[in-house]
Amino acid sequence: MTSADSNIQGELPSIYGYIDFRAYLSDYQKARVEWDPDFSGSGISRLLGMPNTRSYFSDVIKGRKVSTTFVERFVELFRLDDHAGRFFRALVKWNQADYQEDKEACFEQLVALNRTPRRDLLLQEYRYYKDWHNSVIRAILNLHDFRQEDCKALGATVIPAISAHTAQESLDLLLEMGLIAANPEGFLKPTQNCITSGGYAKDEIIRQYQLQCLEAAKRTIIQGVETPHNVSTNIISVSKKGYSRIEKRMQKFKEEVRSIVHKDADLTDRIYQITLTLLPLSK
Repeated sequence: MTSADSNIQGELPSIYGYIDFRAYLSDYQKARVEWDPDFSGSGISRLLGMPNTRSYFSDVIKGRKVSTTFVERFVELFRLDDHAGRFFRALVKWNQADYQEDKEACFEQLVALNRTPRRDLLLQEYRYYKDWHNSVIRAILNLHDFRQEDCKALGATVIPAISAHTAQESLDLLLEMGLIAANPEGFLKPTQNCITSGGYAKDEIIRQYQLQCLEAAKRTIIQGVETPHNVSTNIISVSKKGYSRIEKRMQKFKEEVRSIVHKDADLTDRIYQITLTLLPLSK
């Protein structure tokens, strides 16, 4: 391909910038059809070996599941090299997975295969949010004095308790990410007040973090923690309008909690997890 041809054809999107394979297929098709008339929606259906089904490609974009056979045809048609093809296959599996365990396995593969400049940061973000105790340990270090060699005592402070080895792994990650550092006395302390997840696959990272937190809460209830706690569960029937009002009140409550924490002038001496859930139990 000559330089002139490249300028005419323009730049095609990179698969590594996507967390939805359908969005990638759609953007690629729109970019390539500008200089390749055969890459219309119906043209792609024909090129995929379905000349009698002109709507196949548009059906996929709208949510139709893609079989393994057609995943391979997309890899070939969209000119994905070996590594990009592996990423595309993992992305399709992730988007189409029905079970959380499968989604998590595919997501780990996606992060490992990503070739963007943010790859190392993505791995760190994923590792941080993947295990609930990382954020707990970071908060504990803000309240209590622990050195790096105090892993056993630090792990025992967490509820539910974690092993010294797990606590050490968490400290190593927090140090690697620059989220904690040793103060002049040698105690590990947070380096910033708050953090947020990055843009890449943020929803999936946070979803896994939330599942981890809920699992930790379940273990805490089962073990019967003696420290003060408040757990309530209500199953309600409500209209669409009533749901909207409840949702707004929950948002207001979260804002009030953040305000209380921000204005709390007393010395903090405990760490709590607040989980508000409004989940559908019927269709």
